[in-house]
Amino acid sequence: MIPETDVGLEHYLTDGNIYLIQTPTDTGVNRYVWVAKMRKQDIETDIYPLEIAHDGIEVHENASAFSLMSEGGSPI
Repeated sequence: MIPETDVGLEHYLTDGNIYLIQTPTDTGVNRYVWVAKMRKQDIETDIYPLEIAHDGIEVHENASAFSLMSEGGSPI
């Protein structure tokens, strides 16, 4: 599932596009990272949940505990 983004000329001119995504929940927010493009690199294009804490940022491999669905049930 890929978030909707406005693809402009700058997306074609850059070597890499990394998105930080935040979705609201009843108890706060869920945060995700998505590497959409990295020129001349073999990358994973999946969306990964991340947590920001005092000791740094942790990216999780398993997204099963997180949801990319908004309240209306449609993807972001």
